[in-house]
Amino acid sequence: MATHLANLRLKDVTRDGEGMFTTPPFRRFVLYAYSKRITDLFLTVEEIACGRMDVRPAAQMLELADKNDQIAVNHGVRATELGTARVVVSHQSPEFQRRAWIAQHRGAVQLADRAAPENLRHGQANLIVR
Repeated sequence: MATHLANLRLKDVTRDGEGMFTTPPFRRFVLYAYSKRITDLFLTVEEIACGRMDVRPAAQMLELADKNDQIAVNHGVRATELGTARVVVSHQSPEFQRRAWIAQHRGAVQLADRAAPENLRHGQANLIVR
C-alpha cells in the first residue's frame, strides 16, 4: 500500500479536495488508517466499560514496576495513562494492599506479590478474601 502512495503527487491527492474519491491508493490508505483507529477505539471502550476495574490497574503496576519491584509513578500519572480518574486508582491501591499484593509507603509503592496481579491480568485471579 505504501509503495503506491509514494508514487502520488500531492497535487493529485489534494486537487479540489477530491483526492479521497479519485485516487484509489490514497482512498485505501485513508480508510485503512481510519478503520484501524476506530477498531482500537472500540476495543479500548470495551475494555474500560466491560472489564473488571482491578485488572487494568494491576496490569499497569506490573508494567511500571522496575527490576526491584518499585513503582515510582503517582496515582495521578497512572490514572492519566489508564484514561481514568485518579480516584479510581487511589481506591484500588488499598484493596491491593489488603490482598498483600503491594506495600504502600508515602511516595513509594512496592510490589509484594508479583504473581497475584499477573494471575489477575491473565484471568486466573484467586478471589478468596484474606
